[in-house]
Amino acid sequence: MYYPLRIADHVFVGPNTHIRAAEIRSNVHIGANVNIGNFVVVKENVRILDGAVLPANSVWASNSVVAGSPARVVGEVGEGWGGGGGSGGGMGGDELVGVRSRERWAAVGNKR
Repeated sequence: MYYPLRIADHVFVGPNTHIRAAEIRSNVHIGANVNIGNFVVVKENVRILDGAVLPANSVWASNSVVAGSPARVVGEVGEGWGGGGGSGGGMGGDELVGVRSRERWAAVGNKR
């Protein structure tokens, strides 16, 4: 039996990423080598960092930065992130993730 996958507007999916989610809402940035399990729901304005593994049946809150294996919330996206407009469509680089998110990511043993 097959279930539909709903992907909203302004979603970026990086290379070598496997998606089996139920729904991915607007303004989501999914990095490279990410594995998204069955029936996962990713809400609006979420950034999933490279190499994250989102377990099956999980729901990820709006405006969060998700990383790790298994994935966990490591921060919040900056104000104005993912709003579209300007060059790059609002899905830009690390300067939009925020200093606190990078500090939390490094604190759990991950180096960029």
